[in-house]
Amino acid sequence: MSKLYKNFYLFSLIIVLLILGSTKVIIAQSFTVSSTSLNVSNSSGTTSVTITNLNQGLLYWHIENVSGFGTWFAANPIIGTIHKTGGEFSISIPYNENAGAQRTGSFAIVNDATSESHTITITQEAAPPKISAILSSVNVGSSSGTVNLTISNSGGGTLNWTVSSSTSWITNISPRSGTNNGTVTISYAQNTTDARLAEITITAPGATNTPQTINMCQAAPTFTLTVTADPWDYGTLYLDGATSSRTITKTYSYGNVAGLGATPYGNVAFVNWTENGNIVSTVNNFGYMVLKNSSLVAHFKLIVGKEVPINDQAKAASEIPTEFSIKQNYPNPFNPDTKIDFNIPKSGNVKIEIFNVLSQKVRTLVDQEFNAGSYSATWNGRNDFGKQLSSGTYFYSIESGSFRMTKKMILMK
Repeated sequence: MSKLYKNFYLFSLIIVLLILGSTKVIIAQSFTVSSTSLNVSNSSGTTSVTITNLNQGLLYWHIENVSGFGTWFAANPIIGTIHKTGGEFSISIPYNENAGAQRTGSFAIVNDATSESHTITITQEAAPPKISAILSSVNVGSSSGTVNLTISNSGGGTLNWTVSSSTSWITNISPRSGTNNGTVTISYAQNTTDARLAEITITAPGATNTPQTINMCQAAPTFTLTVTADPWDYGTLYLDGATSSRTITKTYSYGNVAGLGATPYGNVAFVNWTENGNIVSTVNNFGYMVLKNSSLVAHFKLIVGKEVPINDQAKAASEIPTEFSIKQNYPNPFNPDTKIDFNIPKSGNVKIEIFNVLSQKVRTLVDQEFNAGSYSATWNGRNDFGKQLSSGTYFYSIESGSFRMTKKMILMK
């Protein structure tokens, strides 16, 4: 390299260093945002807002909470830099599913240098209405009476409900319609026959679970039975379709057992049940027999009315669980869905939650009021934000009053 060239190079380098040493960083004074009002649906999702630098120089910004930030919505990132005039940066805003009324939150984007800020308001629409209905008693006696049906909106929006029943012995429903929360009085007639079932239907346009049907079982009547017979003798009496108290007298007819002849203890006494001189039932017709020899008397119970309700559906409706329980999910392992059955012996709130192996709650599957009965819930392997969870071991827990129980399940993809 020639001496002249070396001198030129050193001179140029000195000039550049002098220029750089005298340069100051320019801080942007102002910015704008693409929108200050965001409207989103009740489903979980993501929206965004864009920041634009209006001045030459660097824009340093950060996010500050105003209302609700970090509870049902967030932002990513929460700090940043824009380097030039007209430069833009998009902030992602994820939000959770809304299961209730409309909600609003807000946050501010702040210029670090000047404290200039723009407030962003995010409004999430209400969830659809959802029917929650509890009957004060699902099993009533044979006498006439009333029960209360409590209706509430466990979702969002407005629940406009109507109550109806096509059952003939439901005599009155008041009121038959209402909005959101209310109590309905249901009147029913006296029962003079067998156990019977009524269906009560709640409908609400736009509700996610309309219609809802609640079954109510009315017991068969209980009658007084007066039996006139030997004090040492017992038998079984079936009185079909009894509608009042009755007095029955027991009489006997004697003879040999067909094909067997006389027994070692004497002739067999076939027991007849007589009312007002007329035979209303014969024990022999039901395959029961009583030997006259008192040392071999067979003892049977007295049954008034039919032993099995004529309406099998009514019988099933009256079989309320006697204790809390939650069954093993099925299938297990599962992909993508699994079913969880649980039994509730009395009305009340039931909560079923899903946890990972770190004991972190990932999903609230059930959290509502139930009548006593047997129910099932289905889990699709997603968390409360709708995100599909990874394969592994999870735990599901039920809580109702003082009852708690936890079981393990495996999600396998």
